[in-house]
Amino acid sequence: MAGPVILLGADPSPTTPAAVAGLLTGRTIVVLPTPAAFVHPARAAGRVADWLAGRGLAHLELMVLNRRDASDPAIVEVARGAGGFWLTDGTAMHARSVLKETPLWEAMCVAHGEGAAIVGAGGGAMLLTDPMADERGGGLTLGLGLLSRMAVVAGHGNWPVHMVRRIRDLAGEVPVVTVGDDGAVVLDGDRWSSHGSVEVHQRGTAAALSVLESR
Repeated sequence: MAGPVILLGADPSPTTPAAVAGLLTGRTIVVLPTPAAFVHPARAAGRVADWLAGRGLAHLELMVLNRRDASDPAIVEVARGAGGFWLTDGTAMHARSVLKETPLWEAMCVAHGEGAAIVGAGGGAMLLTDPMADERGGGLTLGLGLLSRMAVVAGHGNWPVHMVRRIRDLAGEVPVVTVGDDGAVVLDGDRWSSHGSVEVHQRGTAAALSVLESR
């Protein structure tokens, strides 16, 4: 059975829902600062690593910053045996260009299908859906599609109101989930749950989390 998918509004902090750590217990988590490639990736990975270590969770960091890294056989081999992956906050568009249709992303998807967890934080959460919210102008574009027929606006308190409204309007029937810095949306098996600051909109109006079940 596929592992859980955890979408966070931002990288971990004291306000990150406690349920997130529980879903990662017993797993070795591979931290990928790919979205943060242009904004101190080592720091981004370190913040996540510190949070995981503080909760007694095993982890390792992989500096996957470009497509060459995402095709490195040694990195791909590590991904095949991972118990989970954490994509840090940062630029979703860059991370998509690095990971899409690469041996690493393929290995991550296979591992996920066999039970590995996938955590996306901030831009790393937006990256996982298709369509993907476009942080450049408030539109929609192609994402990695781990979760299809839905979009995520992560850390939406930091977005201009008009951009969030535009994404919701453009999405039409596609649900748009907005996740605050202290929020999380979790898919575990076929069950969706939300924690902290989370809103769902469909056709531009507020909707229940249950609309994701038919995505």
